[in-house]
Amino acid sequence: MSRDSAPAEQGVAGPRADLGGAARNGAIALAGSGVAAVTGLLLNVVIGRGFGPAASGEFFVVVAVLTVITTIGKLGADTGLVWAVARARALGRQRDVRTTLRVAVLPSIVAGVLLAVLLFLLAPWLAGLTGGGAEQARLFRQSAPFVLIAGPALVLTAGLRGSGSIFGYTAVQNVIVPGLRPVLAGLTLAAGLGLGAAILTWNLPFVAGLVVAVFLVARRTRAIEQAHPDAAPARPPRDVAAEFWRFSGPRAVTAALEVAIVWADVLVVAALATPRDAGIYAAASRFILTGTLAEGAMRVAMAPEISRLLALRDLDGAARLSSVVTQWTVLLSWPLYLVLALYSPAVLSVFGPGFDDGSNALTLLSVAMLAVMAAGNNQTILLMGGRSGLQMINRAVALSGNLVMNFLLVPAWGMNGAAVAWSVTWVADALLVMLEVRYAIGLKRTWRRVVPAMTMAAVAFVPTGLVYRLLTDGGTVAAVPCAALGVVVFGVLVVTNSRHLDVEPMRGVLPGRGRVGAARSSAGR
Repeated sequence: MSRDSAPAEQGVAGPRADLGGAARNGAIALAGSGVAAVTGLLLNVVIGRGFGPAASGEFFVVVAVLTVITTIGKLGADTGLVWAVARARALGRQRDVRTTLRVAVLPSIVAGVLLAVLLFLLAPWLAGLTGGGAEQARLFRQSAPFVLIAGPALVLTAGLRGSGSIFGYTAVQNVIVPGLRPVLAGLTLAAGLGLGAAILTWNLPFVAGLVVAVFLVARRTRAIEQAHPDAAPARPPRDVAAEFWRFSGPRAVTAALEVAIVWADVLVVAALATPRDAGIYAAASRFILTGTLAEGAMRVAMAPEISRLLALRDLDGAARLSSVVTQWTVLLSWPLYLVLALYSPAVLSVFGPGFDDGSNALTLLSVAMLAVMAAGNNQTILLMGGRSGLQMINRAVALSGNLVMNFLLVPAWGMNGAAVAWSVTWVADALLVMLEVRYAIGLKRTWRRVVPAMTMAAVAFVPTGLVYRLLTDGGTVAAVPCAALGVVVFGVLVVTNSRHLDVEPMRGVLPGRGRVGAARSSAGR
């Protein structure tokens, strides 16, 4: 049996929310997210300092297009596997897991072939659309073969998450693939190679990810089947596929819309402003994505459990889990976004000269993300509640509004206009989904658990940040002690006010505290 198969399968026994399990999985996912955040930042620094704002803008434009295409190639099957596999395990249908994997992966392979051909053929048109030339078209064509690999790799990796192997998912998604990129990029620059080699360092790690994912998924599937020899017989593949694609079909469109929202502003800035502005804005906005890794770690941890609770109609348990995880998300993400908002000139200076021109954009984006993180993990609840169609509509509306605002604001305000459009889009979407979870799913989340975390972060970081912005020259030398003081104050506030926070499940995953924490968590259910 695999290292995490027993705990995962034991969790299906009862209908109550498993906060201890969510905490353990959250700790694993958070550790992996930390690795991904650091390596992602290192990649941005290597590209920014190695190529400068203009050439790094071309790099990020190619990455943006590849990310959109790869997301389309997944066909929503990655999220579909999280939902379907977790649901099958909760309902005693463990023998459906293998069939579900097949009906998810095979279409993504076909989609990858078609998209790779289209990317190769349409490369000159795409390059012209994004303000590039023949060199950018060559970069697109060079990347086409990797589109065949990226989609299935990401889908299989999501299968690990749905089956309860958060360790395996994290190893591939947050360590192996992102960890290889800055190493390869650094070697590329040391060898004096150009953008073509730099784009190759973005694509090659997908090969390693696919190999590891295939091995781990096969092992995990066998472990689930062996642990449940008396599970219900496997259903016909046609029935499994029909159920799976009813959920995943709308999600395919939604995922493409989501990633388009994330990267559209970079592409619009490149097309309507300059590659230099696009490079600076991409660096600023990638910092924002780094901050979402904490929320992503919590989402990874809670999604299978939320799917299980909603399948069993335990709305109270789902609401409690959602409130606690939102509190953890705020504790982890608000300090970072407050630092990014208040210390933006110093933060962007790590990329090299000229990048601090994006400080206003970074501040706008960071303030918006404070609201998005406080709104909570409602997207996960909506998806795991089977409302993928509703989420697709949300994303279509959000992308339409985002594009309209970008085309109106970028010509006049440049990258700051793109930041305004992005911020309005995500805050409005977060508020809309919050209302949908309340009234469409019927889940009532309390703010009682979230407000203390928000207050502690604000009290710790806002005063020192305002001192930095108002009373110093805005340099890195002044930023370090001010931000460090905020970290110390925040730590003191969390420790001295832990009675107002749901930290007990997290304590259960600390070395030497597992037995005590687990017992208290169980007793408190």
